[in-house]
Amino acid sequence: MSALPGLGFAEVVAESVHLDHPPRDLVALRERGVAVVPHGVRLSLGGAEPVEAGRVAHLAGCAQALGAPLVSEHVAFVRAGGVEAGHLLPVPRTRAALDVLTANIRRTRAELPVPLAVEPITALFDWPDAEYEEGDFLTELLERTGALLLLDVANVYANARNRGEDPSRCSTGSRSSGSRTATSPGASSRAGGITTPTPRRCRRRSST
Repeated sequence: MSALPGLGFAEVVAESVHLDHPPRDLVALRERGVAVVPHGVRLSLGGAEPVEAGRVAHLAGCAQALGAPLVSEHVAFVRAGGVEAGHLLPVPRTRAALDVLTANIRRTRAELPVPLAVEPITALFDWPDAEYEEGDFLTELLERTGALLLLDVANVYANARNRGEDPSRCSTGSRSSGSRTATSPGASSRAGGITTPTPRRCRRRSST
């Protein structure tokens, strides 16, 4: 990656970073002016248990060690009752799950020196009895927590196909009231940043 011309930013799995000895290649990228964004995979923001203080502290330490403009994590859970799933699992799109996510994201943001962006995952399955469409669920989550949105277009596409929806009908435009966007200053010399808009609700294409 260090040899790529015009590289604006790089993402690194936060749990792989040793705070006392950050990888030299990452440090070199940062010294070149490349934004390095720690991307967490183990906080379990959607888990019923409160986020673990040590994991949050490590994510905060990564941001400081790498001079990161922001950090990110997933709208998912990875453990329950002390059992590790070894995978990012979807949260139910319910009011109760939204309350849990809100509490954990607020706890996490309070300990971070930089903004937090949350990323919807590619869901292996959907829980039954959903009370929200995904776009509505995410919009309310961002409004409640003040978090930013990291939107992986490949995830949007995969989820739409898996749910029998038309990916081309999934609008990800920003709402006129203003979106919560994840922006990395200087990440793009042309665009001036990495911007990911708040999603709108995905709708099936009409057959008529």
